[in-house]
Amino acid sequence: MMESQTNNWINEKMGKLTRKRKRKKKEEEENNKFLEKNSTFIQSIYQKFMSSCSKDLFNLNISNIDVGNKEAKNFVKNSPKCVFECITESALDEEFLTKNLEENGNTSLLPNILFKNNFSKFILQNSIYLIPPSCSFYIGSVADINKLKFEANSFDLIIIDPPWQNRTVKRQKTYKIFSNNHSSSSNSNLLTSIPIPSLLKENGLLCLWITNSEKIFNFALKLIKNWKLVLIAKWHWLKLCKSGEPICQFNPSHKVPFETILFACKPEFVEDFKLIRDDFCIISIPNAYPSRKPPISILLEKLNLIKSPQNGLELFGRYLLPKFTTIGYEAEKFWVILAWQKGSGT
Repeated sequence: MMESQTNNWINEKMGKLTRKRKRKKKEEEENNKFLEKNSTFIQSIYQKFMSSCSKDLFNLNISNIDVGNKEAKNFVKNSPKCVFECITESALDEEFLTKNLEENGNTSLLPNILFKNNFSKFILQNSIYLIPPSCSFYIGSVADINKLKFEANSFDLIIIDPPWQNRTVKRQKTYKIFSNNHSSSSNSNLLTSIPIPSLLKENGLLCLWITNSEKIFNFALKLIKNWKLVLIAKWHWLKLCKSGEPICQFNPSHKVPFETILFACKPEFVEDFKLIRDDFCIISIPNAYPSRKPPISILLEKLNLIKSPQNGLELFGRYLLPKFTTIGYEAEKFWVILAWQKGSGT
């Protein structure tokens, strides 16, 4: 009797494991098809781009090709780590303060404080941090946004760059905030809870960076719908080495050299953004530091697709911009003065 029960238990466990493997395999196959479609499209854009470039735009001598951007990776590996890597929890129960920064001040940039630079010029803090003009930032969890008090009630441009979990992040452990307490489900719940409908102006624009996962793409579409917005365009960012080659091969089953950004707005203002066409591709050499995205607000403005943002918001941000409020654990990360010195990879 005991042996029979044991065999039944083993068979049940093996059956569950087999079904789980089949589901995972099916998901991987579907995701590969999804990526294959995008990869084929972006490869064609890349080929057209290279054929139209002048021969001296990139130095394509074999001896100068930096395979996998090793030079940039080595620089980042040997550079100082972000001083805020240890801050991983929300401070929802703590009192929030607002502090105006002084020119050439020595203010400690601590969490749970909304810092502001009210000057119309760059200022230096602690001889370490460059603070852009007319900006503010909060070092901490995006979950704290409901507790923060902003001068403006809403924002004309909101950029969200969530720390989506993926194989590269798990393997390299690039982001300290990814711990056992920050699972995919908790990140999803955090995104769902952000009050975008009240934060975004009636005629405002939302920009959402996503990874190359069909599952995350579908979740992002549901998220946009949940925020009572409509998708107006999807862009891609193709990353090249200094040699002009993509940073990695187009390999849908492993890794691809591009990322995606979605644009959304409130339904009644779709016409205001008709110039933002679908499947536009940004091509650039990425910064040496991981996960530093192109300044999408500046690109949109330079391409005459939007007016200059007067009050922007970046969530999960890692850099500061004039007239923007940045919220995230690493909000000040890319404004360490070392990152702006010659040879820093910026």
